[in-house]
Amino acid sequence: MPDSLKPLRLLLGLRGLLSRQITAVTSTVATGAALGDPVIGLVTVELHRLRRSGELTTITTRGGHRHDRVRVAAVGRHHAVLVHPGGRILLPLRFIEALAPAPPPDTESNREDQPVPHHGSSAVVTARRSTDVD
Repeated sequence: MPDSLKPLRLLLGLRGLLSRQITAVTSTVATGAALGDPVIGLVTVELHRLRRSGELTTITTRGGHRHDRVRVAAVGRHHAVLVHPGGRILLPLRFIEALAPAPPPDTESNREDQPVPHHGSSAVVTARRSTDVD
């Protein structure tokens, strides 16, 4: 392959990659919307990103229960599999209220009244459903 075509092939490869990523995100969001709750679709997209990156995360469920410093092992249509030192958790997606980057284990930021530090590309996702009352 001539050197002059390498940048073009690289761009075409990136275009294909972006196209596949956009398709994956839009189909995942559509899946959540098809389940009757578009928030599930957004939570699912973030869970897939966390699964691919292997980042530690903190997940808050309905009722305020927190799963600190877990990794996302798998994401299905209705459930996510979380891994923590004690084993695995099968968590229904509809129970997830918030996702946040996991704080370092040796800091005071594990307290609930402090915001979770944000480093890298991790997003803090808070699910608000139409049944929530202000």
